[in-house]
Amino acid sequence: MVSREAAAPAPLMLLASLLALATMLTLFVLRPLDDNRLTSWHWVFAPTDGGRLAFWLVLAVLAAHLAGAFPLRWSQRGAFLGAGAFGVSMLLWPTPEVILDAARHFGQAKGIGLHAPATLLQGWGAEIPAWTDLPLVPVLYGSLFALFGETRAVLQALNSLLFAGTVVLTWQIGRTLWREEVGLMAAALLLGMPYLLVQVPLTLADVPTMFFVTLATFATLVALRRGGWAAVAVAPAGIGPAFFAALRISMVLSISALVILPLSPYLMSPRASMAMAASMMPIPGTDTMDVLPFHSGLSSSDQLSILRLTKSGRMPKVSAL
Repeated sequence: MVSREAAAPAPLMLLASLLALATMLTLFVLRPLDDNRLTSWHWVFAPTDGGRLAFWLVLAVLAAHLAGAFPLRWSQRGAFLGAGAFGVSMLLWPTPEVILDAARHFGQAKGIGLHAPATLLQGWGAEIPAWTDLPLVPVLYGSLFALFGETRAVLQALNSLLFAGTVVLTWQIGRTLWREEVGLMAAALLLGMPYLLVQVPLTLADVPTMFFVTLATFATLVALRRGGWAAVAVAPAGIGPAFFAALRISMVLSISALVILPLSPYLMSPRASMAMAASMMPIPGTDTMDVLPFHSGLSSSDQLSILRLTKSGRMPKVSAL
């Protein structure tokens, strides 16, 4: 996937191949040292899986070298990354739900499938416990239930699509900020994170939230690089869904401008200041309690106290939220 001119020297390629083989084999050999009773490596590998594991690892490394020998065109790389991410995550669909939070999301989605999104929004934070989530993901899940029936595979397909989209967007962000090879390596690293992969088949809010945050970041970068009213209009549209995916995302999005600004000499077009201001318009004030059209689940006095602290510039303690 990388041109021959930009390919790594042979010793580095050999070292990367050996590390890829040694890492998993080391985890397999040293698994008796893991005494974790919650998520133990004993459950990952069966006692007789060593030979089969080595075979698939060698096959994967050879396939990676073979793919690198045939550079893809720019238009093919996105499809290759997206299809690869979706296909790998599909292999994990039989994974059972092991996190209790999935029951909350599934129940909220089932309520939308039986009634309507307005019912969820009206009861959010009151009759329906909100915890740290916002209703975008349950609305997406519930809409799929209403269209395709109450099956877990439909939700897993959505999560796999969003995960694949995140990989492609990561590649695009790397291309925008640095160069093609950096974007490809970033996408490959994201695709190879074991903890992230096992989150994809679970009916949680993490993967959709990750996608919308990545989309918001890329939309802001495009607005900075190109300027113009079209890019300025798209940036807030990409940021908006991320706000309503999870409550904690408002802080992430609020500092995204501070992360991007040091790169401004390399990105800014003549109209970039306008793009920056417009793309960040949904962010100021979103950490106040009165801008969300949902019940917080707190008493009126608690809400007023938190609101006064927030507007005075003093952030409330986490325990208060």
